[in-house]
Amino acid sequence: MNIRQIRVFIASPGGLEDERKAAFEEVERIDRSIAVHLRGNLRPYGWERSMSGLGRAQELINREMETCDLFIGIMGQKWGTPPGLDDRFSSGFEEEWELSLERSIQTGSPVMTMLFKAIPEDQQSDPGAEVQRVLEFKRRLRDGKMFFYKEFASTSEFLDLVREFLSRQVIEMLHHDVRPPEQIPATASSTQSVGRSANDTVTPGAAESAAFLEAVSRQVLTKHGPDAAHVARLRLVAAAAGVSGNDAQVVGVHDANLLHAHRSTFNFTFAERRTLLGAGLSSIQSENVPLWSWLASVGGGQAERLQFLTVYGEEAERVGAIVAMRLMHLPVVINDTFGVERIEAGWLGTETEAAVRVAALRYLAEIGSREQLDMVQREANLADKDTLPLAIEAALSILLRTDEVQAARHILVTPFETLDAQLLRRVLAQFDQLGTQELLAGLDHRSGAVRAVALEKLSDRGALDRGVLVRAMEDEDASVRVSALRGVERNGKLSNLDEAYEVLSKPAGKPRGLFMTIGGVDFAGVRAFERYRWSRLQAMAADELKGLLDVPLHRDAAYRALAARRIEGFASSLRSDLLDGFETYFARHWPHGIKPTQQSGLLFSLSYDPEKAKKRDLIYEATEVVLTQRDAADLDLVRELVDRKLVEPGSALVSYLSVLGDSGDISRLASVSPFNWLRFQDFEGSDVEKEAARAILRIYHGSFDELMAIDLPVGMRAKLIDEVPPSKFAKLTDDQILQLLQSADKVRRAAARKVAGCVERDRIGRIEAEYRTREDTYFYQVIHWLDLGLALDPPKVRQVLATKP
Repeated sequence: MNIRQIRVFIASPGGLEDERKAAFEEVERIDRSIAVHLRGNLRPYGWERSMSGLGRAQELINREMETCDLFIGIMGQKWGTPPGLDDRFSSGFEEEWELSLERSIQTGSPVMTMLFKAIPEDQQSDPGAEVQRVLEFKRRLRDGKMFFYKEFASTSEFLDLVREFLSRQVIEMLHHDVRPPEQIPATASSTQSVGRSANDTVTPGAAESAAFLEAVSRQVLTKHGPDAAHVARLRLVAAAAGVSGNDAQVVGVHDANLLHAHRSTFNFTFAERRTLLGAGLSSIQSENVPLWSWLASVGGGQAERLQFLTVYGEEAERVGAIVAMRLMHLPVVINDTFGVERIEAGWLGTETEAAVRVAALRYLAEIGSREQLDMVQREANLADKDTLPLAIEAALSILLRTDEVQAARHILVTPFETLDAQLLRRVLAQFDQLGTQELLAGLDHRSGAVRAVALEKLSDRGALDRGVLVRAMEDEDASVRVSALRGVERNGKLSNLDEAYEVLSKPAGKPRGLFMTIGGVDFAGVRAFERYRWSRLQAMAADELKGLLDVPLHRDAAYRALAARRIEGFASSLRSDLLDGFETYFARHWPHGIKPTQQSGLLFSLSYDPEKAKKRDLIYEATEVVLTQRDAADLDLVRELVDRKLVEPGSALVSYLSVLGDSGDISRLASVSPFNWLRFQDFEGSDVEKEAARAILRIYHGSFDELMAIDLPVGMRAKLIDEVPPSKFAKLTDDQILQLLQSADKVRRAAARKVAGCVERDRIGRIEAEYRTREDTYFYQVIHWLDLGLALDPPKVRQVLATKP
């Protein structure tokens, strides 16, 4: 294993023993916490470790100093004593400083920092000779403008400065392999042929790079030149060796995949593997660059390396490192060197890029702990448009994992308008545990959902007077108006349906959303009224329902309610109307048709036929009645409705056919739509395609390869692969799997992920090797996921696959 040694020289005059001791201890701490994970070794040097030799003391110190990579100068109120025979310097510290500065200017090494201990003002106004020399030295640094120094007033401030300098420089040097570390004699076979003498020194790993470059140089002279893989590695060597003076060093998508394909051919150095890891992280969200094998190559320190890369590196790499930590569910590790402050500064600092902050908040929402809640809240307090909703969601998610009641209290004092619907429902479900006074604050919340649930809970407790409920009926949010209506009902006054319609359909406040108003009514309010009315109709007597058949506004709903309760012949009449597409029913009740009304809103600025829309609504609602009853006698009717495209298959159809259908219904289930435009406000984010795929797998009794041979939509084929049990998928032959890996985009991605999660590693290797030979249908995305299965242990693979990308 190549270990790079970084020497740190600590220079100071006398009187700073405590600071020197603290600095030595900090070097050793940084070595344990950072350098070791980056294949480095950090060693401190100073006069304490140089005085045992023979000769002039300062010369012995200088010998150590001349090989150091980092220089930490410390100055208090003493300048020091002359170093001996050399009268060019007035103190040993000055000699150490000047010689190191000269070498740094000429070679770029060592990297230097100067730390001054604060001098009391009374001593500055009347300094002695030594303090005067210190002040002159500080002024010279300031006026020269070629070196920035820092001041400290306490040991803790001093340690912070030392820690910041060391950690940044160590990560920079080991991250980019900036300078040669430990001096190692060059071997004749690896270096003399490229112009080095046997006395030269090289970086660990440089011998392999040098030998490769020598081989490529010979290929350049041949007729055909180097092949594509060698050219790719040539660029990789350059990228891995790049320093701050070069342009940004990157490995492109094609080269990264080519090098991964030839990973058994080349003996990559650690710096090269580190560069390939960076390329994979930078492209993690596009899933087209191998990543996982390079992450595995760093050994047991995967979590530590990823955590370091979330703070240091280019923006895309930092984002990728955070995403990888989230996918692998790796917790943040807090220690003396990598504390909460460093994480917050790197992830959510004021200068941190928006993409990094977004990735960090998504990580914290899924994995963050209570200890990280304060940093999330500080981000939320900034009210940044790029991160505010995510910060609120992260805070609520953390609280739900640790204290559900506190999450409910937090949402009451957090202003927002929209949040993730599923998360919001989970928090609002905790309102039962809040006190009445706490819930009263929710009545004035910016979110209509919060207002509605707070109103509902307070009404259940009898904690609201009628005046509050009446005022809530004027709320701009329809859900709040529904809660107000139900509250009035609980108080013993039942509004008639016409009054309820007036309350819910009338626009209150500025309408929002995609659908705004139709003919001067609140579209969302109308849909809310329909749900409210349906619940009322379920409790009505049959005669009362029949009476509503003469009321145009409620006729259709009353008709469905009578059919749903199988009263008299209404059930069979409804089914006849369905087969007829409600043509006869429409002609009877709208003999002159429906005249268009003034429309507003995005959707209704498009072509809109009110007669077709009404028939679609009638069919949709009647079909829901039939499907909900789950009567096997309706199976033929349901199939005919789907085949004639009178209904748009959705969750209710999937539920019905999953119980009563057979393999002949596979094509019907496969035609489900994940989104019903006519009922968009009822969409709760349920994955109807996933439900349909599970239903197909339940009713199909053949083998999975036979199911895949059926002509199905691409999206459904992908869902079937996602949902099929691993044991059934693993029974596919290699050729059958390879055929899936060469299919359409969604299918090949699903198949590649499935292979990674349920196929043995040796078999994945064979499949990958065979897949690479099929150059006509070779996709990098497949390699990304196969690489996951090859690189990580099965439990971690399953963790990655189970986490939303």
